[in-house]
Amino acid sequence: MLLLFVPFIIYSAGKIGRRVRHTTRRGQDKLADIQNILHETITGNRIVKAFSMESWENCALCRRRSGLFRANLRSVAAAAITLR
Repeated sequence: MLLLFVPFIIYSAGKIGRRVRHTTRRGQDKLADIQNILHETITGNRIVKAFSMESWENCALCRRRSGLFRANLRSVAAAAITLR
């Protein structure tokens, strides 16, 4: 009787694993975007101050942070499915 459910379990585990990998990769990409923005802002600090672009840089970073937060929530939700 147990052998009837093995293919279903293997299929669903593979599907969940792919989803976890995909969402984790997206989170890492979003984190890389944030690091790039921070690096550009810090290295171009004089230019940002010269053109009074602090608020614009802050908004750009805020948008990226919220994107990273949403990607991390998706990753945690996908990983939580495997714990059930």
